[in-house]
Amino acid sequence: MPDYKDTQMYKDLVEMVRIPSVSPSSEENRVADYIHSQLSSISWFRDNPGDLLLLPCKGDPLERNMIFAIVRATVTTSKTILLTGHMDVVTTDMYGPLRDLAFEPEEYTERIFEVEMSSGARADLESGDWLFGRGVADMKSGLAACMDQLRKAAQNTSSLKTNVAVLFVPDEENNSMGMVSAVPYLKYLTEDGLEFVACIDTEPPFPVEGRSVPTAYLGTVGKANTFFYFEGIGSHVGEYYNGMSAGLISSCLNLELDGNPDLVDRRGDFYSSPFGCIKIRDMRDEYSASIVNSGSQIYSYLTVSLSPSEILDNLKNIASQSMSKAADIFQKRRKKYADLSKVQFEPADLDLKVLSYGELEKKVSQNDPEFFETLAEKILFDENCGDERDRAVRFTAELTKKCEIDPPFIIYGFLPPWYPHRANERDTHGDRMIAHVVKDLADHASKEFEITVAKKEFFEGICDLSYCGYRGNTEEIKKIGENMPGWDRLYTLPLVDLSELDIPVLNFGPLGKDLHKKTERVNIPFLFDIYPYLLSHVIQTIQDKVR
Repeated sequence: MPDYKDTQMYKDLVEMVRIPSVSPSSEENRVADYIHSQLSSISWFRDNPGDLLLLPCKGDPLERNMIFAIVRATVTTSKTILLTGHMDVVTTDMYGPLRDLAFEPEEYTERIFEVEMSSGARADLESGDWLFGRGVADMKSGLAACMDQLRKAAQNTSSLKTNVAVLFVPDEENNSMGMVSAVPYLKYLTEDGLEFVACIDTEPPFPVEGRSVPTAYLGTVGKANTFFYFEGIGSHVGEYYNGMSAGLISSCLNLELDGNPDLVDRRGDFYSSPFGCIKIRDMRDEYSASIVNSGSQIYSYLTVSLSPSEILDNLKNIASQSMSKAADIFQKRRKKYADLSKVQFEPADLDLKVLSYGELEKKVSQNDPEFFETLAEKILFDENCGDERDRAVRFTAELTKKCEIDPPFIIYGFLPPWYPHRANERDTHGDRMIAHVVKDLADHASKEFEITVAKKEFFEGICDLSYCGYRGNTEEIKKIGENMPGWDRLYTLPLVDLSELDIPVLNFGPLGKDLHKKTERVNIPFLFDIYPYLLSHVIQTIQDKVR
């Protein structure tokens, strides 16, 4: 590794990793300040300070900033290539006894042999080709590479056929407030004369069967956070069959949803990941000798083709099937218990209900708008009720009380954040150009470096490229809002700007492994010996292809 330590790119990587910019926190601004300071020393920005900007994220209580910087071609042009990446990282809770070293990549790499790890991680460590630490791959190596490209562009503006810009944002690992806040600014820049011909994200690729392979992605999956709030009928545990356990409803929902391959979204030959349960909660706060009577579940669902309306229809069907299954199991077990106990059996009188959150909100807001607004202020902004998703579910629970809905019932809907999927359909000049660039990249990598660059239609890991423009029906975005507790309070999207923005996208990043784990690592030889040249080639090819 000593050959790389004297390079500015390596110094940028290590210095940024040393900043514990766990999202969400004000520490993210320290990365922005570092980048701003480094770019300020470039002669182009000394001469053109208005082309290097720290921009506030609108409405952010942590007052975090994003960075936009542009190097303009000597021959005036509106055409602009945008490089992007996020400045935040995930928590280091899983790092154990070496947690204090997670942000010291050189020392952590020397000490990580002390902890248990997979055989693959151990082999990579022993090879000496990998740097370990939080954020080295996801994604401060990508940021360092973008800064390197901007420096190269600034050194020879006369050779540029397009402008080269960078956009660095906070909060990608949380709610993507940074990129969402950037959307109106990007739209303003297009109205002010810039034309973004491509946005290149530098997220690391996902390993395939344990192998980290250079990969170019022509689009990105979307993500919908879906939720179910449900209530059964309360009863003392000694009189179990006088009630109906919410735990039974929960179990049926989870069996129907969690990891079910029959429910995955697909586009062509690409299949997204299935519903994945990210939280199950008993909504009762206190201990009680009663069966659980209310609960909630949150599922992450990755999309590549389904619209919000279609997802809602699926949620309704899933909720209805799960409720019916739970009721059927309950009635059969109740009868069997009656037979065993030799008591007279009569089926329980169950009036099963399934409602969307939008239907629930409409009931309350129309009947008592003052109550709705008061409750929203009380719960949605109370940080003691948890994060945005916890507060949204708690708010839903309180609305059901106001409606006096008799259980058992299920309420379904969306929670923040929402990431639209982005597909390359080859039906615009920009998309066809990106497809050509990826083919050219693969040919160049094979010829010049004897390596294979894989091509995939979708980046599987969810990223900020989702907000480079929404190509669907804008009415679909309204479906998200109508069925998301706290829409325009807890969470909002710049709907008009998002629907009017359309930037061709590409993701091509350094090689990394075990993102979000204690063995997160980046491949150093590829990062310094190959990746910068391939990224430069991508930029040059786009410049040659724009019209």
